[in-house]
Amino acid sequence: MKENKNEFKKLGKNLEQLLKSELPNQIELLQKDSSRSRSYVDIKLVSPNPYQPRVTFNKEKLEELANSIKEQGILTPILLRHAGEGYEIVAGERRYRAALMIGLKEIPAVVEEFNNEQMMEIALIENIQREDLNVIEEAQAYINLQKSLKITQEELAKKLGKTRPYIANVLRLLTLPLEVQKEISEENISMSHARSLVGLDKEDMLELLKDIKKNKLNVRETEQRVNSIKNHEKNKYLKEEQQLKDYLQKKVSISSKSIKINFSNFSELEEIIAAIIKK
Repeated sequence: MKENKNEFKKLGKNLEQLLKSELPNQIELLQKDSSRSRSYVDIKLVSPNPYQPRVTFNKEKLEELANSIKEQGILTPILLRHAGEGYEIVAGERRYRAALMIGLKEIPAVVEEFNNEQMMEIALIENIQREDLNVIEEAQAYINLQKSLKITQEELAKKLGKTRPYIANVLRLLTLPLEVQKEISEENISMSHARSLVGLDKEDMLELLKDIKKNKLNVRETEQRVNSIKNHEKNKYLKEEQQLKDYLQKKVSISSKSIKINFSNFSELEEIIAAIIKK
C-alpha cells in the first residue's frame, strides 16, 4: 500500500485553523480521492479511534447502514492510521461498525499518518460539526477541546460558531448526577428538561426525573414543579433564618444543606464566631 505523508500536511494545521475550515468536507474528499492509494484491510486489524467522543451509536441507523453495505458495499473507504501492527480509525467508525454487524472480513481503506493530537482534533470537530453527538457527548467534547486549546468558553464558542450561552448551558449539564446524564444521553428527557433541574438537590432532582418520565411532563410543567420545590425549600427555613438574623444582626440565608452569613471584614467575622460560640 503506497502512502504519501506530505500531501496531507494541510490537515496537520493547528486546531484553530482546523476549526475555521470545513474539516468534515476535507475528510470526505480525502476518502473519496480516486488518486490516493487504497486497499482492502483485514477488519480484525482495525480498532476504533481512541479519541472518539461519541459513546452511543443509534442501533436502527447502524442496521440501515449495514443493510445498505450488504447490497452495495462500502462506497467510501474508511480513513485509517497505522497503530502498532494494525490500524486505528480516523474517520468512518459507523461504516466499520456496520461492516462488523454483517460479518465483512475486509474493508476498503485509505491510510494516512496522524499524531495523537490530530486524531483527537479530527474526531471531536468532525462529530461536533456534523452534529452526530448527543448533548452529553457534545459537552464532553467541548471540555476536551477547551483543555487541548487552553481557551475560555467565549473563545471556544467563537471558534465553533456557537453562542457562549449555548456552550455554557451544554457544559452545565455535566454538573447533573450521572443518572440524569444517562437519561439525557438516551433522549428520555430533553436538554431543556435537564436545564430546569440544575440547582435542585439530588434527591429532589431524581424524584422529579421519575415524575417527568411517568407523567410525560413538558418543559413548562417541569419548570413549574422545580419552582414549587424551590419555594417549599425556601419557606421551610424562614423561621430559623429570621432567628439567626436577629441574633447575629447579619444577613443570613439558609438552604437545605448550607447556611450563608454575610460579613464585610475580618472583625465582623470574629464577632460572628464569638456570638456563635457564646450561644
